[in-house]
Amino acid sequence: MSVFAETQRLAKQYGKTRILEEVSIRIDEGSIVGLLGPNGAGKSTLLKCLLGLIPYEGQCRVLDQDPRRHRARLMREVAYVPDQSCLPLWLTVERLLRLVADLHPRFSLERAHHFLAETEIRDSHKLSQLSKGMRVQLHLALTLAIDSRFLVLDEPTLGLDITRRASFWKQVLADYCDGKRTLIIATHLMQEVEHLLTHLILIDRGRIILDQPFEAVLERYSRVVPRPGQEEALRALHPVSEQEILGQTVFLFDGPPRSELGRHGTLHRASLAEIFETATRRRTP
Repeated sequence: MSVFAETQRLAKQYGKTRILEEVSIRIDEGSIVGLLGPNGAGKSTLLKCLLGLIPYEGQCRVLDQDPRRHRARLMREVAYVPDQSCLPLWLTVERLLRLVADLHPRFSLERAHHFLAETEIRDSHKLSQLSKGMRVQLHLALTLAIDSRFLVLDEPTLGLDITRRASFWKQVLADYCDGKRTLIIATHLMQEVEHLLTHLILIDRGRIILDQPFEAVLERYSRVVPRPGQEEALRALHPVSEQEILGQTVFLFDGPPRSELGRHGTLHRASLAEIFETATRRRTP
């Protein structure tokens, strides 16, 4: 699989505050990458570096180009939803769609209307009259209507209700994820995207704390509910965490073979939230 994007010792600082610290990652072409972490972890800053939107220290290549030097060329291949969208509220939806069609050679009015048909947004609506959630839906429709090689979504579903969030991810899977185009999803809503991912990058306080194919992550971590009398046997295998949930002891393991764990309890898939909490807790200060 060819390399789509790569950074080496990438760093970013605002004043005396270090936002990114020695970030080295590799993203393969066709991947669906989850860039996950809490608010303020550095997710948005890393994405802006990859897109050449801000200066940085270190090395960065996307589509074998330096984003700082070839940003205009790179952006022809990119569809990007930032964490804070800004739309011209004085336009109608129809005028906005036609404006984007005039500006971007890979924008499809037909695809945009396809996405908007699932919403209550109509061409005659003024953007200033739309609710916050409807503006989010409109922005997402504009982005997904671009035939890009690289889709970057930064907290894309903030402002949408549960039903709309589920519908959006269904559209992304159906209309974008074809194994050829590359997708990065930055979010702190981990449970929302874990069924989509092929690769996982966890970031905390500007540092990468986990960077692996998602299948490898799922193989690495195991959640175990012990059989009666097997708690001590599981503790002897050195779990990374132990907690009481609804009167049951639950262990989380990083590494031991599942066949060995299965002799002492029932295995379950660890959640992304549990994996992130464990990786963060074990990080060297």
